[in-house]
Amino acid sequence: PDNPLRAADGRVAARAPAAAQRGETVFHRPFPDGTGRSCATCHRPDNYFLDHLVHDVGTGRGIREGRAFETPTLLDALATPPYLHDGHFDTLGETADYFADYFGLGLDDGERADLAAYLEAVGGGRSEAAPGDAVHVETAAALLDVALEADDWLLTRMVVLLATTELDDWRGDATAPDGAVLDRWISLLRRIEARTKVEDFDAARATLVQFRAALAGGS
Repeated sequence: PDNPLRAADGRVAARAPAAAQRGETVFHRPFPDGTGRSCATCHRPDNYFLDHLVHDVGTGRGIREGRAFETPTLLDALATPPYLHDGHFDTLGETADYFADYFGLGLDDGERADLAAYLEAVGGGRSEAAPGDAVHVETAAALLDVALEADDWLLTRMVVLLATTELDDWRGDATAPDGAVLDRWISLLRRIEARTKVEDFDAARATLVQFRAALAGGS
């Protein structure tokens, strides 16, 4: 990875700022709830900061409360605001504060700043794509949730245009699924847009359900 502050195993490099190194300790520290979980349980540094599982961490505001989402990678996070699945925060510091409060970590101001410094260190630079994660199609699906709940054809059109362009660009990449799978995803996305264009939002929402099923099944 082209990030001098992150080592090949995902840990911060020796040259990383002291705050980031302290933040790494916070990142790996078990939560006070006694479960043994830590931030690194889901965002695994040795696996592109992914666990390939879904979790409900209260980030569905404005989309749907109680929704579980796939763990996003932290790679390149510094360049990809806004954060959380509802786009609620503009900085990694705000995001760190949210999770510190959500999980009741009891962090003081210094530890919160260190955790943010860690996220900025591992999330900087340019990284090779995580397998199966080169295109964040789940993010597109979440944005479509917002657009369709608002019966917003224009927003739907923008999301579909961006997502289908990105999926097309993904073809031939080593991390991309089979071309037929990409064709299926793109077809469903375009069908969603077509149905919203004629204001058939119920049909569009039903097609979004099909799209999510296709993502889950990889087909």
